Amino acid sequence: MATYSKTLNNGWGTLNLELRQESQNIGNNTSTVYYKLYIKGQGGYGFWNKYHTGKTSVVINGYTVHSQTGRDFDINNGGTQQLASGTTTIKHNEDGSKSFSFSASLWSTSATGYVSGNFSLSKIPRASSFSLQNSSGTNISSIYAGNDVKISIDKKVSSFTHSVKVSCSGNSETISNKTSSSSITWSNSNNVMTSYMQNLKSMNLTFTLETYDGNTRIGSSSKNLTLNVPSSAGPSISSVEITEANQNKINIIGSSPFYQHLTDLRIKTSGFGEYGASIKSVNVSIGSYNISGQDAIIKDINLTGSQSVKITVSDSRDMSASTIRTINLNPYNLPNISFFNAYRNQSNTKYASARIALTATVIDNKNPLDVKVDVAEKDSNSWKNVYAATVGNGKFNNTISLGGGFDDYKAYDVRLSIADKFKRHQALSTIPATSQSLVIGANKPVVGIGKVPTIDKGLEIEGLFKMGDFTTSISGNDIVFKNNKANGSIKFENNLQLEGDIKFPTGNDKKIINLALENGLTGYIKARKDPFGGVNVWGEVTIKDDNVRKKWSTWATLPSGYLPKSLLPFDMYSSKSGYGSYMVQGMAVTEKGNITYIGINWDQNEPGNGWYNYFNLYFKPEAAW
Repeated sequence: MATYSKTLNNGWGTLNLELRQESQNIGNNTSTVYYKLYIKGQGGYGFWNKYHTGKTSVVINGYTVHSQTGRDFDINNGGTQQLASGTTTIKHNEDGSKSFSFSASLWSTSATGYVSGNFSLSKIPRASSFSLQNSSGTNISSIYAGNDVKISIDKKVSSFTHSVKVSCSGNSETISNKTSSSSITWSNSNNVMTSYMQNLKSMNLTFTLETYDGNTRIGSSSKNLTLNVPSSAGPSISSVEITEANQNKINIIGSSPFYQHLTDLRIKTSGFGEYGASIKSVNVSIGSYNISGQDAIIKDINLTGSQSVKITVSDSRDMSASTIRTINLNPYNLPNISFFNAYRNQSNTKYASARIALTATVIDNKNPLDVKVDVAEKDSNSWKNVYAATVGNGKFNNTISLGGGFDDYKAYDVRLSIADKFKRHQALSTIPATSQSLVIGANKPVVGIGKVPTIDKGLEIEGLFKMGDFTTSISGNDIVFKNNKANGSIKFENNLQLEGDIKFPTGNDKKIINLALENGLTGYIKARKDPFGGVNVWGEVTIKDDNVRKKWSTWATLPSGYLPKSLLPFDMYSSKSGYGSYMVQGMAVTEKGNITYIGINWDQNEPGNGWYNYFNLYFKPEAAW
């Protein structure tokens, strides 16, 4: 209990407020507070007021618990007068603590008084706290699935009971319901991993403690815990089968052993995920080969000797497991033609032979090598077999006869084909027509120079035709005419009829060249060489500066190979909108290739600033093209 007093303003008494905490309700988290308001005379003195005008009030925790008007007061001779008393219920804070403010007042025509202050209530026990611990009693924030969690409760009141729940992924599990125990163990982490973590390596769990006083819920508190998937919960590989998948190889030499190039390696894997996880992928690697799938086939594998096959399975949690199997691959060499050359016999060119060298792989007499040679007139593709044999020892290095009947004037294709039970290889050799420097038809008006003629009438030449300084030759699909004299030309008399277009060469020295203009000119000046050795120069320029109007000013320069033999004058057309047009004389190309304005004495038609100028000229350069 506490009494708070203030002297009245007339000095002959005190205003007193007595406060007392009477009881507490733990379930409702409230306290009942008693109050009493009274006045008391002082030193045998006091005051009185019986005019029915007095007022009194009491405010506790912000609420007016007493208010009265029209009052009379009498404390003469040091007496005491009670003005008000009663109880009020006050709600505590969530943590059970509470303090409140209060005030009381008195008013009359004879005296006034006011008293105020703060009052603290006893703390009401609230919800218990707890900690999450491992089996050793150490506080934890995470665990691996398979381990227990100890919920250690710090009770605020010994009679309190508690319910404990754990929730994850929208699901809740009651661990204990209104237990009086202060320590509870949760052992269901494996089930949570299996049911809710099929694709996760970790998950947040929320533990909630609810405190009860009888059937009244006092409050609750929560803590988070991270549940991790242990490495022991990764996937497992139950079996791996490595077999031959090439049925042709099985039919010929059996399913084993494995052979380089012949074996199609089949790897069949059985694996399973743990604690709700599923197998997401299977990867197989051997040498430089990588392939995915539970039933994977590596075709035509090109490895030999002892090889490690690594099989890796990954589950829906991205956890993996691997195993290694060792296999052996016997070497197998593809049928190979290392040398093949067909030729005419020197003693009789109508007969031919072929030199052959080849190898193959011998597999227990189950893989013989067939050798076949065919002949056809060149490019006819009409083949005739002239040789056939079977090689059983894996090697052949010999010269064979192709027979006779080879026309001296014809060329022949000779095809060598080899094949074992699995692979084939071919090579082609050509027997040319007999070398002839000059062939004259016996009964046909035909002559061949450097070759046997393929026409019935006329002259056929293999090589260059040269007459004086004039030559012709074949270059790809083109016929090249060339005058080898530096200043010579190719002249066509009478009419030249063209079936197609004249095409300009596209080499770096023969394309259109954009010449660099001197400052003061805009537009372009271009040059190119034509198929007949001439140089064409043309341009469209506008004068923007008086410097280029001066005599002997250079406008642009031709590169080497495009230069005239001597100074080459030309005229230029010049115009300007609103002013008309005229011909400008005195332009020239110098022996150094400078396109220059030389000027003519007493000529008023000189280049003008702001005038547009056009020219086009053609000449033979200083050397043949």
